[in-house]
Amino acid sequence: MYTQWTDDRTEQIIFARILAYVHRHYYRSTLQAQDIANDIHFSTSYMSAIFKRRMKKKLWDYITELRIESAKQLLQTTSKKRDEIAYDIGYESPEHFSRMFKRYTGISPTEYRHQFPLSESFSYIPYVLQQTSNLE
Repeated sequence: MYTQWTDDRTEQIIFARILAYVHRHYYRSTLQAQDIANDIHFSTSYMSAIFKRRMKKKLWDYITELRIESAKQLLQTTSKKRDEIAYDIGYESPEHFSRMFKRYTGISPTEYRHQFPLSESFSYIPYVLQQTSNLE
């Protein structure tokens, strides 16, 4: 019983370190699973297994969702162009960003922006900060 508790606790700590790293670096276009694994000092396969067990999704699916949510915030709160937003959230190709955005939201970044015109009264809280506060 104690062994299972300590194993769960250890996994929880590892998972928290994975999430912290992802939230600090998701916007880097050069981000790789190996970077995260190196930071937490575990293999990529072990790290990925822990992440999938805890989140019920693959690590890269989560990173993509995080990037898309950040893009949605930027589209709603800034006048940045699609290319700038793509680079800001970790995509080297604006075209790839647009494809991923449409895959996850069902509409293009341009269509999304038209649905949510800029508002000066909009309170911009980065998606990353919202997600991090949910971890406490």
